[in-house]
Amino acid sequence: MDIVSPENFLNAKSDPISKFARPIVERINSTSQSDINLMCKEFAQKTVTNAFIFSLDRKGFDVMGQEEAGWYEFRFPWEHPIEDLVDYKYRLETFVKEMRK
Repeated sequence: MDIVSPENFLNAKSDPISKFARPIVERINSTSQSDINLMCKEFAQKTVTNAFIFSLDRKGFDVMGQEEAGWYEFRFPWEHPIEDLVDYKYRLETFVKEMRK
């Protein structure tokens, strides 16, 4: 188990996307179910019947997907960390467009 030093703890900064995470996740999950399922198929080689994003941060996002054998957790990382909401929206839209090709 790694221990965080008091100095590192006091100097830590929150993820810049964290304050926007909940509304982004709720919007994507309510409007893009088929895209999330397709992400699991295209990038994780799993055909899921139900999937949802449960977490996101500046380095990527996490998805739970249900396959016949059970639930799986997937991490979809970004190539480079994201620093603001505009960049997050752009990268997510680009990700979906690339996936649909």
